Amino acid sequence: MKDESQLSWDASWKQVETTILERDVWLLTDYIKRDYLMERLPGNARALEVGCGSAKLAALVAERGARVTGVDLSWHALLAAQRNFDAVKVSGALGQADAFHLPFADETFDAVFSTGLLEHFQDPTPIVVEMARVIRSGGIFFSDVAPLKFSILRMGMYLRGMARNVTDEYPYNGREIAAWLEAAVLRDIRIVASGVVPPLGLVRRFPTFRDWSFRHQNLWTRWDGTPLAEQLGFFYLAWAVK
Repeated sequence: MKDESQLSWDASWKQVETTILERDVWLLTDYIKRDYLMERLPGNARALEVGCGSAKLAALVAERGARVTGVDLSWHALLAAQRNFDAVKVSGALGQADAFHLPFADETFDAVFSTGLLEHFQDPTPIVVEMARVIRSGGIFFSDVAPLKFSILRMGMYLRGMARNVTDEYPYNGREIAAWLEAAVLRDIRIVASGVVPPLGLVRRFPTFRDWSFRHQNLWTRWDGTPLAEQLGFFYLAWAVK
């Protein structure tokens, strides 16, 4: 039987009709994550996205040559993921799976990553440990964590009180995120505050600003790892080696 959280996610993903071809601020953040991840992936890497959702990041990584698998608990999310794979004309394996119990043998993948997943759990440590289990020795763990906090991206929502009482996100900080990776016996851990990007909706509403934002993508990462990103960034990026 599905629990309430899974039913809620199923309902949310069922309503998703847009694809990666819509150049909104979410895609801008996915480009940032893709570039960080691709710097660390070996050529022709076998990569897994856990809790892939609509798999925009997985599709972007596959577009760069990785052999990608995506898993999610929601069947409707996987349908959205397939639409994104089709939109950028890449192939990849998709399947339904629980992030706490991945259906793969130990040390299967060169890299395991997630986006928009870990902040939804009160204690994500078991998921991180399970992700680490299926990474080969010397392989890469990579994730973003978008904690419940003020950021430029959701500034309007936060100032109106709309994002302060979210029940399925938690206000994690970099030290707590590092502790999850340490518990998974990962090494060379790096946690970087990132996601200093325009407010939600601004990129979509103003095509000229949107095009400028994508042309000057590196502008949005120049503050990564700074106190400004700690205060105003939308997410942390975390990576480590097994």
